[in-house]
Amino acid sequence: MYAEERKHRFTVPPTVDDVLASNLLGSPERIHERITEWAEAGVDYLVIQPMPPMDGLRAFGEKILPAYL
Repeated sequence: MYAEERKHRFTVPPTVDDVLASNLLGSPERIHERITEWAEAGVDYLVIQPMPPMDGLRAFGEKILPAYL
């Protein structure tokens, strides 16, 4: 399902650097750093598209999101 969806989003497959630069990956501390960097660059909203496993979304909701509510 997700592989099929990605075919329609990317005409050129993303590189590893593209994925690392445009996604929230790593420890909660690193994710807070990335969100801060994006906020300082003028980003007002983040769109979170959860991908399996759902444990990642649960951890985001418990460890990251409360700092921004």
